[in-house]
Amino acid sequence: MTTNLMHSRQWASKWPGYVLLTDAVLTYLLITLGGLLCVTASGKGCPDWPGCFGGIVPPPEVGAIIEVLHRLVAALTGIVTLAAAVVCARHARWLGRASRLPIAALVLVLAVAVFGALAVLRGLSPAQATVDVGSAMLVVAVLFAAAVIARARQGQPDLPDQLMYRGPLAWSAVAALAAMYFVLVSGMFAAGPGSLTQCVGGPLFGTPMSLAAGAGWLQNLRRLAAGGAVALVLVVVVQAWRTLPRQSAIVRAAAVASILFLADIAVSALMATAGFMLWLLVAAVVVTGALWASLVVLVTLVGLPAPVARA
Repeated sequence: MTTNLMHSRQWASKWPGYVLLTDAVLTYLLITLGGLLCVTASGKGCPDWPGCFGGIVPPPEVGAIIEVLHRLVAALTGIVTLAAAVVCARHARWLGRASRLPIAALVLVLAVAVFGALAVLRGLSPAQATVDVGSAMLVVAVLFAAAVIARARQGQPDLPDQLMYRGPLAWSAVAALAAMYFVLVSGMFAAGPGSLTQCVGGPLFGTPMSLAAGAGWLQNLRRLAAGGAVALVLVVVVQAWRTLPRQSAIVRAAAVASILFLADIAVSALMATAGFMLWLLVAAVVVTGALWASLVVLVTLVGLPAPVARA
């Protein structure tokens, strides 16, 4: 009887983390599909909303299929985010302040859904598109951060329930995340007509950041911010190896972020030499979203109490 009760409590403590992680992955998939709609010029694959050409089943066209899949994932993300908010509220005693994060994510998901409908029916201005992309990136950030915190507090409810950022390692990681966010959300204003920069930030490096002329000074500022983010992540990796050799979670997260930065640079270089082939466009969207998520995980781990970050 006692053993069953212990197993039940252990599962109850793991449940919020599982739901949050599922929700975070769904949100990553959602922004990836949104980027694919953009790079394949399939944003008008279904001219109406919420149906597609007046029906539920899309016609056998790539654009329409991607658009419907994007809408289905958006609906599923909304449902799972609501479930995460309820689950975390029920476990607020040991989750602490992290239990409120899914509520913020739910508000942002609703905003993304509204902008998605407007994009199909009326189109979005650069300002609206910026808020749309910015909200989607914040949803990913909030949910991945909540999942990391839930795992850290699992079975350790006495841990501090807020993140603390002190020292050069912490501030380097935070600065890298801020620079990356600026690069992603500023793409709508930097882009010219038909620019790839509109697509979840577009290729972050290299000269072919757009297909048409946009705000040149802002493009250059984005390049500078992207380069600064790379430098900051490299600083974090070196600092993690030198000062936190036992905190393997932070070292792994920093290494993953560095690899994804290099992958994004490689994709941009291939675009500069081989052109804008479809598989490269898809790779750019997938890598950029993963890069953002990895930076969020890194920054969250850096803010956790030191014993937890060693896991």
